[in-house]
Amino acid sequence: MRKKNKNQQNVIFSLFLFFLLFILIIKIDFFKVLKTTDFHFLKIESAGITYSGNWNITDEDWKALDQTYRFGEVAKAIRFQLSKDFAKEEHNKILASKEVVNTHEIEALFKTKQKGAYAFWQSPYEVNNLAYCSLVNKLINAKEYATVYYELTTDGITFTSDFLLRKIVNELKEQVDLKKISSNPQKAIQSITKATNKQIIVVVNHIETALFNKNHLLHLVDFFYENNIILVAFGDHHPWMDRFFNNSIKQAYKVGEMKGEWKNSLNNYLRFKGPFQEKEEDREDYNKLAEIGENLIKTITQTKEVVARRFADDNDYPIEYVHELFEVLHPFYNPSSESFIEDELDELYGFPKELTESSSILFALGRRDSKLEYQHKVLSI
Repeated sequence: MRKKNKNQQNVIFSLFLFFLLFILIIKIDFFKVLKTTDFHFLKIESAGITYSGNWNITDEDWKALDQTYRFGEVAKAIRFQLSKDFAKEEHNKILASKEVVNTHEIEALFKTKQKGAYAFWQSPYEVNNLAYCSLVNKLINAKEYATVYYELTTDGITFTSDFLLRKIVNELKEQVDLKKISSNPQKAIQSITKATNKQIIVVVNHIETALFNKNHLLHLVDFFYENNIILVAFGDHHPWMDRFFNNSIKQAYKVGEMKGEWKNSLNNYLRFKGPFQEKEEDREDYNKLAEIGENLIKTITQTKEVVARRFADDNDYPIEYVHELFEVLHPFYNPSSESFIEDELDELYGFPKELTESSSILFALGRRDSKLEYQHKVLSI
């Protein structure tokens, strides 16, 4: 009886919330601000534009959503990524890449392996994706590999684990002799790996897309390892990703002139981590990070090298913010570390002859036999 009453209370409360939302929508003239009824869920009545009662979306309805509001753009991107046309487009990108580069160094990472995740950190200024295209072209023409490949995009779901799992199943299930495939993607992949004599290899480009997303495809590395699937990733290097890879190499490249590329890196880095530019309560923190980033780039350009803590102290910036910006800018410069300047004790008084940046830390520890493992973070040109 109590359970029944509780359910009724929940229903009444839900209806009440819906009623409040409906009143709010009417109050702000939501439908009247729209200048078009080109949407399948709207219709014109004497009172104005109202809900048509139809949420079903046909192919023609999708066209009306295209390039309208942000929701429509993202929804259309997802729909395309789930279609067969997405795989065709990715294949055409490989065919269109006429210039071939040597990929022996990348292949050496996984050539003798049957499992593991491997990364090739390339220049953030790279726009032709030559290494990625060259490797994929080589693998799809090799009989010993069953290759699944694509580029991650900011919009849509290409960076998610669910998308990659279903893509593997859809592209490889036709290559094996299985009468029945599980609707569970992970179980289906396990069946496919047992049924094929080919080495399954997944190659993705722009792996840095959507950093810190909880459903990022990087979280599949353990599943891939357990099922003898190799993952090869191309992208900009952010240290947070190191934990997912068994091995990696970094492309040698000259640091280029910064022309605003770092802002894309900042927005990608903060997208699922915050602070968020769209949230009013986060905007001040976001703007502070952007300000520090601009000053950091300017300083590196002038001095050729910046030490994180010293830069923070000189400009009265929170060290946590400066370290965040060092992570954001990591792909664009030469990262390194530097030991703290050690102090020297006066043998007579047992006190430092001159206070250095290590003195305050040692005082805080209350002992001097500790070796300072922490080192400065450095970015240089």
